[in-house]
Parts: sequence; structure tokens; C-alpha cells
Amino acid sequence: MQIETCGAKGPLYDAFLSSAEQWGMERVADHNAYRQEGVHVTQRNVGRGLRWSTARGYLHELPDREGFDICVQARLLKIEFSGKRAVRARIDFAGEARVIGIEQELVLCAGAIHSPQLLKLSGIGNADELREHGIDVVQHLPGVGEGLKDHVAAPVMYRATQNVSAAKELSTFGKLKLGAQWVLAKKGLGATNFFEVGAFIRTDDSVSIPNVQFEFVPMLGEMQHGSVKLENGFQYFFSLMRPRSEGRVWLRDADPRSNPKFVFNYFADENDRREAIAAIRIIRDVISQNAWDPYRGEEVMPGIQHRSDEEIFAFLQKEAGTNYHPCCTCRMGTGDMAVTDAQARVHGIENMRVVDASIMPDIVSGNLNAPVIMMGERVSDMMLGRSLPPASADYYKTEGAAA
Repeated sequence: MQIETCGAKGPLYDAFLSSAEQWGMERVADHNAYRQEGVHVTQRNVGRGLRWSTARGYLHELPDREGFDICVQARLLKIEFSGKRAVRARIDFAGEARVIGIEQELVLCAGAIHSPQLLKLSGIGNADELREHGIDVVQHLPGVGEGLKDHVAAPVMYRATQNVSAAKELSTFGKLKLGAQWVLAKKGLGATNFFEVGAFIRTDDSVSIPNVQFEFVPMLGEMQHGSVKLENGFQYFFSLMRPRSEGRVWLRDADPRSNPKFVFNYFADENDRREAIAAIRIIRDVISQNAWDPYRGEEVMPGIQHRSDEEIFAFLQKEAGTNYHPCCTCRMGTGDMAVTDAQARVHGIENMRVVDASIMPDIVSGNLNAPVIMMGERVSDMMLGRSLPPASADYYKTEGAAA
């Protein structure tokens, strides 16, 4: 995987960093190292101007390998069992029904929404729900699909008093320039997602680790609901890092081509509501710092009409959305609601593992991409009988290790 530190060049990025320090945040050189709390320049999975996804890093940039096949335009429909052993996977391959025999293990990596759906369709889940849909029960695991979590997020937007936002670079001519720079050199605005600075904070001294993340975009624009209309300004996004509210995933019917049903239940927990309201108040306080004086214009969202806790929460109920981090629906652990064990094996099943964000026992305090890659690497080592490599001796010389 390719990782780079963002450039974060521009007056609005500077104002974000400086105002955070003026408010009292510590500047952190590497927010993925030993200290997360504070304000930082963001890291991203970009290499040579390209989004460095796992598909690119693990497949397209590597030489072809024997015995490794990828079926595109394929959909897993059901896993079939002989007793407690998975023996066949039924797939729809470009409209054609096919069967794949399972000789050793099946590793399910369909994500926090579809992994529990596929387990249930295959007879693994709450026995009452399965029987309701006429599905034969292979293993009663009531935790399948329960405990769905996500980092709920909401924006705080301001207009800028000077024309310094990234929106000015995205006129018709600017977009042509952007495209030419990226095609010819893989540089320029086409090589960024604009989220180049951020912060992790604690909204209250009673919590021991950061419970809110700030992200920042140096322009105004609708980012969450599918449309993009750019204006001169800037916006903060906050996300709750450790929400207590939980949702669930359940079957619509027994048709594997039907999408499952799911609900996140954002802000169902009172503590989540308090933290979200506090996050907005802190953002407003940070933006009131001197570093923002040259650029701070009108507050567009939530707007000055949302001042009381009740008014801010009404705004959140309308505007908050997903950070696209669903997890925890096939939780790893022990007990009645656990679905997988410490090696990601499905409880009660002989030769099946789940390896994706669904097996997280709880949501992590940051984006899910790197942790899920780590989980894949770790479980692959388990399957191959590999031990963890020794830590580098240089690591123990760092301040981080001592801390």
C-alpha cells in the first residue's frame, strides 16, 4: 500500500491548523503513530497521483499468480453445508448459475451489510428469523446482523470573505486544467480529495481517548447526499469516533438477489447526542480564533438560528449522515452475541471465516480502511501458520514506544 502525507498548501489549510493550535490543540506530526489527539496534516492512500486502493496494491500492481482467479460480474448467492462444514458456494456469474466447491476454507469478505445477509441466507443467524423466511438453520447465532455501528458525521459550513477557496480553481477552465495536469503528470488538484488537514479531539475531559474527528474541505459544497455545488467558503466535518448507538441488519426475504434491510439508529443514545452537540460548539469556538479573522464569513450551516441544544440537535437530525464506516455486525468474541472467534472463524462452523469490518468487536477511533487491511493480513498469516514478525529494534528507540 502506498501512503503519502498531504501537501496542505493554501491559506485556508493554514487557518485551520493555526486556529486549532490557538484553541489549544497540540500539533501532531503523525496522527497514525503513538499520539492521535491533536491537529494534523492528513495522510492518504495515494501513490503516483492515483488512489491506492487494495485492488490496485494487491492485484493490479502485482504480477499474475497461478491458482488465483477473480470472477467479475459475480454475486455470491448462498453457501451450502454438509453438517457444520461448508462444501459449496452458489454464485450468479453474469446471469449464469454456477457452483464452486469448497475443499479447505471459505473466507467471506462481503462487508458489514452483506456478510450478515449471506450468513443468514446460508442458515447461520437467529433461528427465529431464519425460520420466518423458510431457511433451514445450520447454526443458531443470534448476533449475526446485530450491533451495526458507523461514524455518524455532519458538516459546519462558512462562507469566505476572500476568494481563496478551492472553488475558484474549479471553473470550466479550471476543470480542464485539472484534467490536463492529472492526465499528463498525475499532479495538481486531480490528485487530492481536498481533505488534507484534520484533528482528533476529546469533547470532555472525562473521556480518555479522542471521541470526535474533524475533517476539513477548503470550499463549500454538498458532499454527503449525492450532489455537488461548489461555492467560495470552507467547511468542517465532525464524526463521532466511539458512538454508542447501534443498529442492525436483517433479511428482506429469502431471495439472495434482494438487498437486505438495515438501520443505523444514529443518535439513539443520549451520550451520542451530547457529544455531537458539543462537537458543533467546539468547531464554532475554533472558527472564532484569530487565525480565521481574514476569511471568516457568514455561518451557512447550521446557521446562527441554531444556538440552543434543542436547535442544534434538530439540525443534526436533518443533516447528519454516514461516514461510510459500517462495522460490528459479525462481532469477534465470546458469549451469546459473538459470531466469530479470535481467528475470525464462525462459531460452530468447521471451515469458514469472516474477514471484514463486520467482525470488529467495536468501532475503531478512525477510518476503517487501514484496520481492515491489517485484519486481512493478520488472518492470512493465521491461516498459513505464520507467527507475527519481531518488531523493529528502531521502534523501541522512539518516544512513541516509551509513551
